[in-house]
Amino acid sequence: MRSLHRATVVSLLAAVGLCLLVACERRAPRSTSVGVGAIEPPLRGTPQRIVPATAAAAEYLAALVEPQRIAALPEQVDDFATRDFRGPPFGSLPRFAKYTAERLLALEPDLVITLVWQNQDTTTVLRGQGIPVLVLRSGEDYASVRETLALLGNLLGAEARAAEITRGLDARAAALGERARARPKRRALVYSNDGTGGWAAGARTTAGALLELCGLVNAGAEDGIVEHQQIDLERVLRIAPDLFVCGAPVRAEGGSATRAVLLASAPLGQLKAVRDERIAVIPSVLLSADSPALLDAAEALEREILRLYPESK
Repeated sequence: MRSLHRATVVSLLAAVGLCLLVACERRAPRSTSVGVGAIEPPLRGTPQRIVPATAAAAEYLAALVEPQRIAALPEQVDDFATRDFRGPPFGSLPRFAKYTAERLLALEPDLVITLVWQNQDTTTVLRGQGIPVLVLRSGEDYASVRETLALLGNLLGAEARAAEITRGLDARAAALGERARARPKRRALVYSNDGTGGWAAGARTTAGALLELCGLVNAGAEDGIVEHQQIDLERVLRIAPDLFVCGAPVRAEGGSATRAVLLASAPLGQLKAVRDERIAVIPSVLLSADSPALLDAAEALEREILRLYPESK
């Protein structure tokens, strides 16, 4: 068991990290905050050895900058990214397994991009060693994606590219919204269950942003679920969504485990959504897309909606 002294030190480090997260450094050569995140210490010029610490950060970078400006990638991109990082030009880049200060310092980055849910102690150590770290919040809506693109475009000298990507995304989002308005409003529950217990996505989630883009009501948020929460079958029965949205692997054999659990559950069989097999399945990497791939996910979900409700075509 850790000592009380150790727990106090860790708590203090976390508090320091939180303060750094919300700080806005005015001395940076480029604007460092667009309402999404904060960078500390300030950049010294335009970064050329960037390390994204998450698959989402890697997806943003791959869209905005040349591969030679990326010093290394997290191993997770090979299994959990929405784009293929295994082939050229990204396949030859070094990988790292975990967001740890020792490994990242060895890469000699001039910018590290991470998200708020990653180890704050690592962020504090990197910043203490003079490595600029940009901390982003997870995307809770489409506006978050737009803001992150603007922020990164500004920091990386890729304003024109970021604006071009945003225009394309805006057009796709507008088209999704127009088509959604022509369909009945339906309540959807983003649900996962591998047979050992169920989880649902509620407010302040990427999955919720996905439902919003498709014109669906987030039944989990409607029932008071915030972020991702474990829920029992009784609560699923009470929520009684019009349809379920679940994920499936894309680089492994087999269908959706959640869909199989829903169809095999005797208690849930009384739900109309289960009886009529109103279960939308999209790749799990898209279901959790926290990058511009959110629009790819929304379009994939829209195709599933039209499959389940052909009268909406």
